[in-house]
Amino acid sequence: MLLKEKGSLQWLQFKNLQSHHNLVHGFTTRNGGASNPPFSSLNMGMYTKDDEANVEENYRRILTALEVEDRPRFMTQQVHSDRIFSVDANTEKADRTVVRETDGLVTNTADSVLITYYADCVPLFFYDPVQHAGGVVHSGWKGTSKQIGMRMVEKMQALYGSNPQDILAGIGPCAGMCCYEIGQDVIAAFEWLENLEDFLKPTREGHFKIDLKGINRHILMNAGIAEENLEVSELCTMCESELLYSYRRERPGNGLMAGIFALK
Repeated sequence: MLLKEKGSLQWLQFKNLQSHHNLVHGFTTRNGGASNPPFSSLNMGMYTKDDEANVEENYRRILTALEVEDRPRFMTQQVHSDRIFSVDANTEKADRTVVRETDGLVTNTADSVLITYYADCVPLFFYDPVQHAGGVVHSGWKGTSKQIGMRMVEKMQALYGSNPQDILAGIGPCAGMCCYEIGQDVIAAFEWLENLEDFLKPTREGHFKIDLKGINRHILMNAGIAEENLEVSELCTMCESELLYSYRRERPGNGLMAGIFALK
């Protein structure tokens, strides 16, 4: 991924997406915002205990930098599901729309901006340059176990006629295998994965570190996305305390990063 800067404001972009000039995307960092500690400083979480005016200023800064500040926003109220909401020409658009109980947004229209939220879970970005459609997905361990990334590819096929071989995808910063320890309850949710042991590292009795990026990469390639069209960030949210928020590291006062996607 590429680190982009405008003054103190910092955000990340995927190399395989940033060259497409009719696409706007970004993954926010914690730097360059207006929020005070413990949310310092680019907190994108509207429903955290942060000052609402500061959060709105954070939106203004990043959306202005991405040149989509005047567009209606579609923002997820995430529940660790595999539900994906499509924004099309017939969708009613307000200045801000919170899409309830959904963990992904997809569109083929150039009149809105899609926003999802993260603080250790896996961001998944998708873009089909042939059909000019795409979106962004929040995939925590529950969403990953439900294969929400595959659901996104299936949705793009059904709605837009996308060929999976044409889709570009990015797996963003999340809690990495270096840090993310889980127990048997999480393991049980991945029993469908035949080679699960390839994505686990034993730690203490009954606990493992899990590679959610690797599992999502496996899911997306099984969905038909070509390996050369798939970019995986090396950044771990739990390691990068100066750059990224982490729920596991900072709770309960953590801020949130945002995945931002829009078409031109």
